[in-house]
Amino acid sequence: MTRFEMPLKRKFLSRNNKWVVSVWNKGKMHSDGIIRDGKGPPWTVFFDGEEVEVAPVAPVENLLNLKIGILTLRGKQGVASRTRPSRTAAF
Repeated sequence: MTRFEMPLKRKFLSRNNKWVVSVWNKGKMHSDGIIRDGKGPPWTVFFDGEEVEVAPVAPVENLLNLKIGILTLRGKQGVASRTRPSRTAAF
């Protein structure tokens, strides 16, 4: 992610026990023909104003040559707690 304001925006939007999950395309070809990828995975997860690390798990097989991700969030539906739930992702 290259824009400095995006993590600040996600942090703000995730306050008050809300999840913000952002996913973006990797490998965009720019007008000069060079493909630029950011460091790290093409997603961020924020909860209650803090970034949450989500470790990737096995990829989902498909015939479309797509990277499919699955994110499981448990334990936060309507509960005002600071304890983070378990989470998984596949990309």
